[in-house]
Amino acid sequence: EIQKFTKLSTLYKNEEGQIMKKLLALLALVVSTSCYAALQYTIVNTPNPAAQPWESAQFITLKVNQGGSLWFSSFASNTWGNLPDLNSLANMTAGNYGAVNTATGAVTYGTGASKDVVYDGGFKDWTGVEHTFTTPAYYVGDFNSGDEVSFWITNRTTGTIGDSVGPVSTAYGQLQSRQDNTLDVYGQTRINFGYSGYGSIEFVAIGGEPYAPTPPMGQPLPGVVVAL
Repeated sequence: EIQKFTKLSTLYKNEEGQIMKKLLALLALVVSTSCYAALQYTIVNTPNPAAQPWESAQFITLKVNQGGSLWFSSFASNTWGNLPDLNSLANMTAGNYGAVNTATGAVTYGTGASKDVVYDGGFKDWTGVEHTFTTPAYYVGDFNSGDEVSFWITNRTTGTIGDSVGPVSTAYGQLQSRQDNTLDVYGQTRINFGYSGYGSIEFVAIGGEPYAPTPPMGQPLPGVVVAL
């Protein structure tokens, strides 16, 4: 988001009482712009080296191209709304999801903090107002350009951790597949963690501006749709 602050230079007088630099003062409208860009990333798929060469066992990591904050949210299945809260499928409370820096091993635990993702439905409602809808996005952490992270979530039903790297298993209730070959209706990559006997959890990774320690409440994340 771009914030603009305006500073007006003041006219001043010299010791003789004459106005100095009048033209400079009139022209000295200084606009200071503070730009906080949203996190951008590339999805990296790596074959699973643990004797599991099939595609659904692949490792999925996120390579950060531009630093900022990372959030997880339900994918958008339609342009009307009524999207499920990701927290109803995965346990998005503090410590139950997060990311790991693949180079350093540093673990970032999700805090459970959330903001709304605001989508443009692309049409007007019966009152003539542009239709928008929201779903919560959950804060994972702030990351820098060049970071590459794996990530995990916790299945709310089974309590099983679904990790984007490591072995998969066909044991009942365990993570058996990882896929990212489908887009939602807004072109966001759907990350699918499949659990043996328990269906799957699908979500999207969303980039936001660096997340302040005490962010203002009620403000949506800026981003590529209407606000992320």
